[in-house]
Amino acid sequence: MHKLMMAIKSSVVSISTNLLYMIYIKDELITPMSKKTILTIIINCIIAINVTIVALLGIICGAGDGQLGNYVIGLGYLKPYTMDSNILAGVIALLVVIFSIKGIKNGRRQMPRWLMNAYLMGTTCLDLTFLIATAFLAPMEVAAGRNYFIMFSKDMFFFHFLNPLLATITLVILLEEYSFSFVDRIIGMAPTIVYSIIYFVMLVVLKQWEDFYNFTFGGKYYLIPIVVAIIYGITVAVSWVLAYMHNRFK
Repeated sequence: MHKLMMAIKSSVVSISTNLLYMIYIKDELITPMSKKTILTIIINCIIAINVTIVALLGIICGAGDGQLGNYVIGLGYLKPYTMDSNILAGVIALLVVIFSIKGIKNGRRQMPRWLMNAYLMGTTCLDLTFLIATAFLAPMEVAAGRNYFIMFSKDMFFFHFLNPLLATITLVILLEEYSFSFVDRIIGMAPTIVYSIIYFVMLVVLKQWEDFYNFTFGGKYYLIPIVVAIIYGITVAVSWVLAYMHNRFK
């Protein structure tokens, strides 16, 4: 699976590099607006395609789930927030591609308001996975005697690094429709709230899941309110910053 991941990574880099070269070198054929639209299509195709491939491989072939050192296969691969947030982002990216292509055909791109809000939600989720992996999960790997960058290798290269980066570029620079309001920024944390409720119900109430994120630090359940407050605070901050940057560069 490692060799397949490396092949996917090199293919994505090669295709995107060639397409970007064509756009910028052959700019006499493309207007500035259509150039942004084409970049939007390329970037979000990369997100949608790698999410589909990596998720299917994870479900069918299985994968290591980081800090636990376990091996998960089947629908168990979809338990972590990282997987779910990337699948959500992949679906939203595909919708952006569809509406962008439609805009090229009509001569004017216009993303629906609901899709812009959805993209803010998806990007907030992805950037949250990046921050948690960088500041929490990767240091845990180091504490366990493993490599810090294991959180950014194989399938996690796409889910913890590449997709958050590409989605942020799209939202901040390429998508120019609408400005985000205060309510939009709050809505941006909705998936995180939903997942946190499911996670702690499955962990504490139904006792069907292990604490695979180790948020209770070995079963210290009294820490849950503190952990939830911290995660919600980070999520609001991420959504707020993304919306602010989008509005400023719009």
